[in-house]
Amino acid sequence: AMIFSACPLPDPNSLSNSNPNSGLTPNPNPDPNPGFTPNPNPPSNPNPITIESGVYSGRSDLTEIIIPDNVTSIGDFAFYGCSELTEIIIPASVTSIGDSAFQGCSKLTSIQAHVNNTVYKSIGGVLFNKEGTELVAYPNGKATTYTIPDTVTSIRASAFSSCWGLASITLPETLTSIGDFAFSDCWGLASITLPETLTSIGDSAFGGCSGLTSVTIPASVDSIGSGAFWSCNSLISVYVERDTDPKTTPLTTLGNNAFDYTHDDLEIYVPATREEDYKGMDGWIKYAATKINPPQTGE
Repeated sequence: AMIFSACPLPDPNSLSNSNPNSGLTPNPNPDPNPGFTPNPNPPSNPNPITIESGVYSGRSDLTEIIIPDNVTSIGDFAFYGCSELTEIIIPASVTSIGDSAFQGCSKLTSIQAHVNNTVYKSIGGVLFNKEGTELVAYPNGKATTYTIPDTVTSIRASAFSSCWGLASITLPETLTSIGDFAFSDCWGLASITLPETLTSIGDSAFGGCSGLTSVTIPASVDSIGSGAFWSCNSLISVYVERDTDPKTTPLTTLGNNAFDYTHDDLEIYVPATREEDYKGMDGWIKYAATKINPPQTGE
């Protein structure tokens, strides 16, 4: 196994399966006037480097990575599927991290950001923005239960994606949005309670969560994305709570195929007074004939 510390990461162009146009690239905009009077306050990072999208994906020889302190950007899927990676340390210089940068790293238990990083911070090995309002990435190999801090208002796209061992998650009453693919393929997740502050559920947000059996969509939710619960093959009950007059306040919108490949006996329960409204709406109309019903007596 290879452990990269303060020395630069290996040149991905030396790898047989790497993209020859990927890798750690020098500053594309060097100073065109090197002879002018130097800046008395030069930037602390004059030669920024980017770790390109997907460049180290699938590297099973990486166990720990300390990113050099001249790296400013980490691309989407940069370390995707590094199955032996257990820890990653992000320097103060990094100001941009792409979606799914550490997804599929099944043994990753800690993502640490340098205390002087102005954009990101770590709490217990979980990565957040500096303000603590966005959960950026949860290590795939971390604990099976987790409570999101009540400072968080949004969950980044793919933040928990492929956390196969995640069995229980507590969402705060401050949460307003769940990003695309945020919990996709969390196979062990058996239940989820969505807070009444939530307004949007992204595309494929819970896609492939095969352990989910029931979910309640709070009245606060304005939109549910395409494929949001796609392939949740144990999902048998969905309760939709928004009961507004669509002439004044729109009902919850639904993206395409949101409940496809769920349990064969799936029932979608909507308020009795709005049953026909939901059945006539884009997205919902696909399930109107056999799936959408008013709540059962006593519910």
